[in-house]
Amino acid sequence: QGGGARAMLGPMAMDAGGLMQRAHDVWSTHPGYIGLCKNEAAKAEREGDDAAVRRQLNNIGVPGIAADLLRQYEERQRDKPSLVLTLSLSQSSSGFLLTGTGIDGESLLTLTIEKPEDAKYGAVAKELKKEVGSRVSGMAFKFVLSDGTLLSEAHDDLDLAALFKVNASDRAKASAVEVLPPAVYEVGDRVCIAADGRVGTIIQKDVEDALPYKVEFDDHPSDWFHASAVQLVK
Repeated sequence: QGGGARAMLGPMAMDAGGLMQRAHDVWSTHPGYIGLCKNEAAKAEREGDDAAVRRQLNNIGVPGIAADLLRQYEERQRDKPSLVLTLSLSQSSSGFLLTGTGIDGESLLTLTIEKPEDAKYGAVAKELKKEVGSRVSGMAFKFVLSDGTLLSEAHDDLDLAALFKVNASDRAKASAVEVLPPAVYEVGDRVCIAADGRVGTIIQKDVEDALPYKVEFDDHPSDWFHASAVQLVK
């Protein structure tokens, strides 16, 4: 009887024998739906969206399959090395600039934020993970503030103005979220990167940006750096 026709009544399903079940219990066990959930979870994993992965796997209506896939996912996350990025928000000529820097002071990503008071951290973090995930694979991404605060889902509903303590409504007074050292070096100066000792030449300078120096190296790609990250080579 259980294999007979089913009549869908709103959120309930009735089979030919008159057995009533929640509609979700019916279609969430279908192989096609399980495959869809697995594909969506895999996509979310590539983008570093942990919450979305768990949500998709929990939608699977066969507890054994859902638990096994979740266990496999968590094992993969434990085996991944972590990439920790420090986020900072500062005012630039094009608006507010959200910057993610590695432990060596290198800028790994930047995102222009027009109105920090309208940008929720959860949505921004998803975009940041997608961006860095497209360039760095096989890593688990974590974001921290400059004071060491580890950002998590608990911060998702905070807007960036609140998170970084910015008075975004008064842009004339909001010079920068961080107090940055002055950019005193000039284009053509030879400088050393404090974190790793690399030596290069300043090829561009933008004193209004949070990362004022673009440095060119002989054996590494050029990149932008904080003023505090470089030292003059004498």
